[in-house]
Amino acid sequence: DGLIVQFHQNIRGGIKRGERFLVQGVKGQCVRLQGLRDMQVQTLPLQNSDRFEVYSQNKLGIAVGDKIRFSLGGTTNDGKGRISNGRLDEVNGFDRQGNIILKNGKVIDRDYGHLDLGYLITSHASQGKDRQLAIAAMGSTSLPAINSKQFYVTVSRGSEDVAIYVDDKAKVRRNIERSGQQLSATELVDSKVRSEFERSAERPKERTMAAIVRHGRTAAKSFQNRLSRWWQGGSENSREQEPVGRHRREASHGLGLGVSNGMERSRT
Repeated sequence: DGLIVQFHQNIRGGIKRGERFLVQGVKGQCVRLQGLRDMQVQTLPLQNSDRFEVYSQNKLGIAVGDKIRFSLGGTTNDGKGRISNGRLDEVNGFDRQGNIILKNGKVIDRDYGHLDLGYLITSHASQGKDRQLAIAAMGSTSLPAINSKQFYVTVSRGSEDVAIYVDDKAKVRRNIERSGQQLSATELVDSKVRSEFERSAERPKERTMAAIVRHGRTAAKSFQNRLSRWWQGGSENSREQEPVGRHRREASHGLGLGVSNGMERSRT
């Protein structure tokens, strides 16, 4: 209840672009609508979901002299004037039907719906809407949207002065140092890879070296075991022909070098 369905394209069966309906209820897959003008009841064509949008309905109190902002493009009551999305205007009065008369004399239907108070807008929406004094709020909840480009747009809106209010000056300063440049898909993937590499590089060197040492010892032990089994099995029949004394000690020393070389290969 309280939801409005607005069609932005014609629908076969008589629904015209721009028509709006009030949601009366839902039963299973059936959504009942009531026209805001003709009060006729019909079913929402869910198969044409790409041709309509759903909005919540709220009351907005405005008075003469209020600044208003349009959040969706449309036309004036006579169909001749064009209302652009994001337009800022001022209420000059109301006619007998309650329609809104703007400062420039254009009349907007009382049920236009897509408007809000225009005293506060986002930084992006403020482009091209310069004022003598601009007041900006940059809170901690907005940090992901704060960067050098956004900051430039904000501070350049005031032709004479700008006042900026923050709740954490240090964090805002750090975010302003970011360029704000949008990355392509490839650049985004590369940035994630670099971030992971940088996090790995920040790990304590002691832990990294300890892992290398443990790996080396395990590889050396495994190689020694395999070599020992081979030596014992392959030299049983020739033990009597083995060199003795100094020559055997030299042979044993050479075997130690082999273990060292074998350990290096295991690391690779």
